Amino acid sequence: MNSQTKKSIWDPKLNMSFDMMNIRIKNMASQRSWMEAIRIIIEKGISLDKLRIAEVGCGTGTTALSFALMGSSVTLIDFNQKALGLAKAIYQMYGCQPELINADCLQVPEDKLRENFDLVVSSGLMEHFSGNLRIQCLIYHKDLLKTGGFAHISVPNKACPWYQIVRLFRMLTKTWEIDVEVPFSARELNIMSEKAGFKSHYVIHNGEWSGDFKYYARGFVSAVGDILPWPIRNIIKGWKTGLAAKRIDDQGSAEDVRLYLRDRLSQARDLFSIKPIKPGYTNQFNSDLALLAFKS
Repeated sequence: MNSQTKKSIWDPKLNMSFDMMNIRIKNMASQRSWMEAIRIIIEKGISLDKLRIAEVGCGTGTTALSFALMGSSVTLIDFNQKALGLAKAIYQMYGCQPELINADCLQVPEDKLRENFDLVVSSGLMEHFSGNLRIQCLIYHKDLLKTGGFAHISVPNKACPWYQIVRLFRMLTKTWEIDVEVPFSARELNIMSEKAGFKSHYVIHNGEWSGDFKYYARGFVSAVGDILPWPIRNIIKGWKTGLAAKRIDDQGSAEDVRLYLRDRLSQARDLFSIKPIKPGYTNQFNSDLALLAFKS
């Protein structure tokens, strides 16, 4: 099934506030895979202000925005014009001007996009395809890359128990609203990367076990709330709103976020001058997997 025919998956409904976007950017820069992408860029000797990055199925474009705030040139690609409009408004809050491309990641990219980027990213995209469509999506990423470029692709981890518990509960209670969302194993990602024609590739596990538990604990409470009467549901909604308010308290300005990213960049230089990231055993069950795949 081509999940692009299911509008509910692709139709963005949320307007992200500045404070909430600050949280998303900081969370992005705290992930192992973001630091791994930085390590690769440092190794390749690419200056961030010369880096050309494309985000496929961009949504809010958070991953690419973290690079735009450090001076990189950003292109956002989505087949949904509404998603591009949302991303444009978000980038304007930070004084960034991305190139916006209305295109389908299951089609051959237009000539001006092919072999044009040092880094191509996507997050929360590939799991919404099944079968050979997944490989087509991977090929699209590869076709955008310059010689020597690499892709950074984040997907949900099939082995994450918290993800599976919340998903099963929502399916049993008929509150699972996504038509197609198929998580990956690391083995599946590596096999598909070979079929897509990437020269080399590997998978790392994102995040921290404790952070995943907290995230999905809130998700489970939301899932329970969706089957309760309205008065109780409103109480739960108020509790979540309170938690969000605490999280966005004192998130700072756009310049503060830039300084945070620069600090993470400095940490990456210090960390990776010693040794590259290697996931530990306890990270095998993290909520996210990140594929790093190289065109040549």
